[in-house]
Amino acid sequence: MTLPRKLRKDKREAIVTAAAAEVLERGYQGSSMDRIAQRAKVSKRTVYNHFGSKDVLFRTVIGEHWEQAQQAIAVDYDPTISLRVQLLELGRREAGLLMDTEFMGLTRAVLSECIRSPEWAETMFTDMKKVESGIHILLSQMVADGKLDIADIDFAAHQYLGMIKGFLFWPRIIGWNPDPGPEECERVVAAAVDMFIAYYRS
Repeated sequence: MTLPRKLRKDKREAIVTAAAAEVLERGYQGSSMDRIAQRAKVSKRTVYNHFGSKDVLFRTVIGEHWEQAQQAIAVDYDPTISLRVQLLELGRREAGLLMDTEFMGLTRAVLSECIRSPEWAETMFTDMKKVESGIHILLSQMVADGKLDIADIDFAAHQYLGMIKGFLFWPRIIGWNPDPGPEECERVVAAAVDMFIAYYRS
């Protein structure tokens, strides 16, 4: 008997949610398809019917993870609003993402796999480029509007995000500064924006 589409979708979502929780607790290597099935309240066979292997399931979890991150930091360019206000909004969204416990936990799990597998590292780099595509679009629109003078959008985007991640991502990912706090986040973002505009303003 074929299950109704909504029921199949609900089960798939339950499995993905359960897998994300399992990876957050135990990492990829420590995750178990049996426990994922128990968390999702489905049979192990159902898990494999939706996802042929643990690797496929993990890649699905991470793919949705990156997609949500991409949506979280998307900012539409508005020529009537100042550059600083728009870049501050982008930076605050990025900082908010980096303060999200689930996002950082899954990212830490991905980085662990990248160290173990060069193939994973290549996949992650490609996926992260997609996540950061929003800032490329925003900067390109600002350049086209004559507000910024940037010869290499990709390089400038890395500069901008690097100034934020250097304080809010890497220290957190290794546990050196687990909770910078809202005031420190705002300070980091504002400084990054002001330096960026000072260098690239037309």
